[in-house]
Amino acid sequence: MEKFRYVYLFFEKKQAAFFKEYAFLLCAFIFINQVCFSQTDRIKNIQLKDFQLIDKKVDQTFSQSLFSVGTAIQIADSSVLSQLQHSNLSDYLLQNSAVFIKESGNGMLSTISIRGTASSHTTVSWNGLTINPLTMGQVDFSQLPLFFFDKVALHPGGESSLYGNGAIGGSIILGTEHDYKKSFHGEIQQTVGSYDYTFSGIKLHGGTEKIQSKTMLMYNQCANDFTIKQASFSGISTQQQQNASFYRYGFLQDFAVKLSPKNELTFSAWHTYFYREIQPSIQNNLDTALYDNISNRNTLLLVKFTRKSSFNWESSLAYIKDYQLNIEDVIASQQLFVSADGSKNWRNYSLKTGFSGQYIVPQVYSFNKGIKEFRGDVYALSRWQPNSAWKITCNLRQALVTDIAVPFTPSAGVEARLLQLENSRMHVRYNISRSYKVPTLNDRYWGGLDNRYLQPEDGLNNELGLNYGYTNNGYNFQTNVSVYYNRVKNWIMWMPRGDIWKPQNVDEVEAKGLDIHLKQTYSLQRFKISLLVNYAFTQTFVLEGFTEMTPFKGRQMPLLPEHTAMGLFQVDYNRFFAAVNAHYVGERTTSNVFESMHAYVLFNCSAGYNLKLKKNQLLAFSVKGNNLFGVTYQTVPYKAMPLQNWSAGLQYKF
Repeated sequence: MEKFRYVYLFFEKKQAAFFKEYAFLLCAFIFINQVCFSQTDRIKNIQLKDFQLIDKKVDQTFSQSLFSVGTAIQIADSSVLSQLQHSNLSDYLLQNSAVFIKESGNGMLSTISIRGTASSHTTVSWNGLTINPLTMGQVDFSQLPLFFFDKVALHPGGESSLYGNGAIGGSIILGTEHDYKKSFHGEIQQTVGSYDYTFSGIKLHGGTEKIQSKTMLMYNQCANDFTIKQASFSGISTQQQQNASFYRYGFLQDFAVKLSPKNELTFSAWHTYFYREIQPSIQNNLDTALYDNISNRNTLLLVKFTRKSSFNWESSLAYIKDYQLNIEDVIASQQLFVSADGSKNWRNYSLKTGFSGQYIVPQVYSFNKGIKEFRGDVYALSRWQPNSAWKITCNLRQALVTDIAVPFTPSAGVEARLLQLENSRMHVRYNISRSYKVPTLNDRYWGGLDNRYLQPEDGLNNELGLNYGYTNNGYNFQTNVSVYYNRVKNWIMWMPRGDIWKPQNVDEVEAKGLDIHLKQTYSLQRFKISLLVNYAFTQTFVLEGFTEMTPFKGRQMPLLPEHTAMGLFQVDYNRFFAAVNAHYVGERTTSNVFESMHAYVLFNCSAGYNLKLKKNQLLAFSVKGNNLFGVTYQTVPYKAMPLQNWSAGLQYKF
């Protein structure tokens, strides 16, 4: 088919021209902020954790980040995670990034789009283990409680050489920390809110210099009987949301043993159960004949051995079971995962090589019997830092999958220091990477079919960015700005074929855009004032595809906004904090390209106070208001979201 090329708001026809034009925009943006916000000489100097430049300090937090030169990893501040312990991962991302989250209702299916890609184009890993369900491929972020995670990071960009299958749009990295000290401490949390919302959790941490244990238990429920508004010819009517309640519980047990000063053995067990009614569309809210429900049970067992010496070694063995039940229909899979890698650091050079393997057995009511699958990866990651001003990485990965030819996925990145003064630093970075996504089990086998015609998705991502930081006696300004161009071949979409739906490869799709991340902090004696701003401009278009995709040519892909933004303003005084958060989502189309969904802005607020009791004991009170102005909005067509609602929480730390 004839290839289409487009000229958009700020993109040229050729990729090289695209980057050249916007290099000036990046420099101008940084310079203006430096001039406008650098006049606070009297206040105390602090360092932020949100936008660290990629260096070996970050590698201590997330093992792959040492080799991700040329990209920008956003690491969650521990204080932010503490304030959102009762929330899901989707809530954190909405309030602290400009990624787009699609929610089929409050507490319902919640999926992500990073840089204009599909929900299955984001890899989610926990302690180095990818947890994307193998059946559907996409992670439901409403089922990931922040209460279980010590570390969270967002890594936009296609880096399959680092994260493997599915990392076309980006990656979410979750982790657990160990601190070998003789101590015992814990946390009890209780949160209540509108619509009979309840969250209860307990954490117990204890051990010695050689053994550590973490136990986490949680329970969460919500009736979700909020008021919804429905427009009709006679005006706007209100009714109560039906069939949208949910409850969940789970535990995470983590043991870590220091076998010697160099050797560590860890064992983690994570189990969650999630039951929810499937929220009906607004039009079918009162039709009880259409009500449905679904439950999920997920179990992960992970054993990891780590040796840190002149030659570092890490090996893992894991078992994962995902089980979903809809009435009597089962969608489940089991997998056995094994991996090993070794790394060596020299003065200016680092090398890491390894392999992994998965043996997969699905249990899905609509699959033929006897289906099994093997997947394996071999990779080599390297980093060279010839001097303090330059960093260069080159990474290679080859995946092997039963009956599928997976593309070879290299990546290369470079970062150069442009400016290093007493209070200022500036780096320019560039990364080019190839990424892939294997068709999911549902893509290949749903309906008793064997869709061997499907090709793996194949992406080529280019990213150019600028990092800048300025610090002066209590004023801290940090930002990173990125422009990117990602061309994906064989993008998989499900389309109707007669009476059934089947997956098909879209020949070529491009996603391109601009990301801006900015944080400023002022500290003056007992005061601390913070401003966080994130903005994303994204365009995702079909270049070539099958006949049914013709209406989308030259238009934004359905349900993807071109503009998303968020802002967070917070004031801390002694043990008190107050914050206001705004979140903007631009106009989108539905699957009907001529039907649009309105843009919206949501305002939230929160406040809290930390009361210090006896030694090492803390009582924290907090209140939060969501959708303060009662905006009627939807992220998925015809799925209502709550109007104004509130919650209050109490944390006891000992």
